[in-house]
Amino acid sequence: MSSCSVTADCSGGYFCKSGVCTAVLDNGQDCKLDEQCASSFCVDGYCCDKRCDGQCSSCSGDLNASGVKGQCGLVKGGTLDPRGTCKKDASNVCGTDGTCDDLGQCALVEKDSQCKGAQCEVDNAVTWAC
Repeated sequence: MSSCSVTADCSGGYFCKSGVCTAVLDNGQDCKLDEQCASSFCVDGYCCDKRCDGQCSSCSGDLNASGVKGQCGLVKGGTLDPRGTCKKDASNVCGTDGTCDDLGQCALVEKDSQCKGAQCEVDNAVTWAC
């Protein structure tokens, strides 16, 4: 093992960790920087098979539907989007709910869910559903 100050001091296939050139990591191993990974992609804290920066996608086995860390995939339906692109639509109570669906899209509020409080209209209680 050779000593280093930065990764550029190490030969190919190695990165600088605590002053020592260390072999790059395989997919699925914990990382902090792209340079630590053989694939050159550190995503969601794991070396990943690709950039995996799309909406509703993750390299974390705890989040993606495959359950495999280091393999980019769509997140499980009902999961908050790790990229932060799916936002709750505050202006439309029947719009997006802030999570992802099973197809990699921003999920909509569930059909027939109550989306506005009850109100009295002409002696009748009325509720709104999406």
